[in-house]
Amino acid sequence: MTETDKNPIAIGYTRLSQQSDTSIDTQKRRIREYCDEYGFELVEIFDEGEQSSGFTPANLKEWTALRDVIQNNGDRTDFPEIDALIVRGKRRLARDIDEVMRFIPDVRDAGIEVHTVQDGKLDLSDPMNAAIEILQAAAAFEEKLAEIEKAVEITEKRAENGYWSGEAPYGLHFGVNEEHGKRLIPLQGECRSVLNVLQLRGEGASYRVIERETGVPLTTAWRICRRRDVYRAAAERAVKHGLTDGVNWIDDDEEAGSPAA
Repeated sequence: MTETDKNPIAIGYTRLSQQSDTSIDTQKRRIREYCDEYGFELVEIFDEGEQSSGFTPANLKEWTALRDVIQNNGDRTDFPEIDALIVRGKRRLARDIDEVMRFIPDVRDAGIEVHTVQDGKLDLSDPMNAAIEILQAAAAFEEKLAEIEKAVEITEKRAENGYWSGEAPYGLHFGVNEEHGKRLIPLQGECRSVLNVLQLRGEGASYRVIERETGVPLTTAWRICRRRDVYRAAAERAVKHGLTDGVNWIDDDEEAGSPAA
């Protein structure tokens, strides 16, 4: 087998999420079966053992060891570079909102896919949605649902203050660093298209007309109009940091409407 023919390298993780949960041996067996079915080379299963129900990250030694492998992926001489993490279900990953919000960026930065035996590969392209899915799966009690609501509230607040979760919207990029991380500013070139979209919509043009006139896809134009405040804040931030003369985003009360309009 040549270097390029090697199977992707995977690690597993097992723990009990409650006293009546599926046994550790069953979790291990299903992880191995998943790896066999989808062509992963399983090099290690981090096993918390039968005594570990619930999820308190500071008290889970194997979880801590797994996180170290993820955070140093490709840099450790005693461990191969990892391509995927396999668990039985989402609730094995975390039940603590702060831990989830640390975990997802770590695996994204390390280039590691996350798979569950139950649902397959998780979509981590939108970190907040992925975090909410994990917390929903782990919400065995009402207080867990409250944590999910808190996560949504935090995300909305971060967006209001210019902190964006997931990929940068069309016409913006993460161009400046502030106290709590990277923030959005206009992207040269695409920002002019954003202005054209907002101008045409403000003049009453339909999204189909906007698509034809600007070349911006209909659904993207619709999202741009819904995110006027995000674009305006990004332009103001660029001026504040002296990175550009700024962009005067359209300031009108035109509703975004339906993308079919």
